[in-house]
Amino acid sequence: MKKTFIVTILFVTALVLAACGGYTPHNNWVLEKDRLDENSEMENFVISLQNNPHKRGFKVFTISEGRKMVGVLTGDAEKSLN
Repeated sequence: MKKTFIVTILFVTALVLAACGGYTPHNNWVLEKDRLDENSEMENFVISLQNNPHKRGFKVFTISEGRKMVGVLTGDAEKSLN
């Protein structure tokens, strides 16, 4: 009885979280290289990376309408995010 109740609560919680805007493939995009100049902070970030190509990590930028954009550094020209 208790086990069924817990499983039901977990299932309902998962449904509610998914309905409230969980991950969908349409929630993200990749910025094209020719559009880097649209955000001066991002453009400066890319220029600083070109001076130090082995840097790794990420940086969060605020773009139009308060949305967030994340710049990811792999530290290797051969690596990419798929």
